Amino acid sequence: MSEIAGLATALPPHVITLEETKAQVAAHIEDPAARARFQRMVDESRIAKRHLVVPPARALTLRTIEERQHEYARHVVDLGEVVARRALTSARVDAGSIGTVISVSCTGYMLPSLEVHLAHRIGLSPAARRVPITELGCLASVAAVGLARELLASQNDGRVLIVSTELPSLCLQTSEPAISDVIGGILFGDAAAAVVITAGDDGRGMRILGSRTVLWPETTSDLGMTLTTTGFRLELSRHVPRLIRRHLRATVDAFLGQHGATVSDVSFWAIHPGGPRVVEAIAEALELSDTALRASWDVWQRCGNVSSASVLLVLQELLDSDTPAAGSLGMLLAPGPGLSCEMVLLRAP
Repeated sequence: MSEIAGLATALPPHVITLEETKAQVAAHIEDPAARARFQRMVDESRIAKRHLVVPPARALTLRTIEERQHEYARHVVDLGEVVARRALTSARVDAGSIGTVISVSCTGYMLPSLEVHLAHRIGLSPAARRVPITELGCLASVAAVGLARELLASQNDGRVLIVSTELPSLCLQTSEPAISDVIGGILFGDAAAAVVITAGDDGRGMRILGSRTVLWPETTSDLGMTLTTTGFRLELSRHVPRLIRRHLRATVDAFLGQHGATVSDVSFWAIHPGGPRVVEAIAEALELSDTALRASWDVWQRCGNVSSASVLLVLQELLDSDTPAAGSLGMLLAPGPGLSCEMVLLRAP
């Protein structure tokens, strides 16, 4: 058995509101019809504000990969350190006792990777195993929790630190942006989250009962990112909600069935808010009420899509606002590039 012993989140200081996003769209899209269309998208997004590591005006000046990565390398370490320290404090665990550190980020590139820089800053053991996850996109944090459980399966006192730091604002395309680039600039924000997972079961945190990943067929080109000379470009198909409706229920039913459970047995859901149509498709596929998805919608409205960190912000929202009943089942769930789906089954202490 393993459990979530500590959880922490952090948002960067710069904020862009819905009205400011509309103003930016008006300033940078010349065609009146396109401008009106994208401003309607901002209104319909249900995002009140998003957090950024640089001021919006600065994000709009970034042109080259070098410029973007310079900002990424600085901010990803600073924000990662903040959440790592908070999660360790929450878990009452010393950094030197961490046996494995998993860093998660798909919005930039560093070599050596994030966890190397964190090791020197927060005092991780030089013998700690390092596992960077860089290309799983929005579902990477759920995958990391599942991986941590597997790494701890044969240990009695092991500890894993997961640090997810995503900075999509530094991927904002200003060089001949495609429709998907503009959509990304409207919907994505920056955030970080960290989790400490421990072997054993002392009854303090969420128990991790199982995990599963499923790759859906013939969906490879429907969601992803392409690296170009001016940085990452979002690849987003309009078919994603339809594909979720087609595949998700069978995927979740099969996973829960392995644990003798059904969707109706799950009391709380930490679901990645990838966008209004994505959340609505998940709700329809799993027959979930607005109440079941309240935490996902709350995070979406306050932060937008913060890629892999999103689901951990949702879990934190659940724990802060309405502590799950003792012994109740819950799920972490995130669709992502592939298309694929990551799931983790939890039990409240």
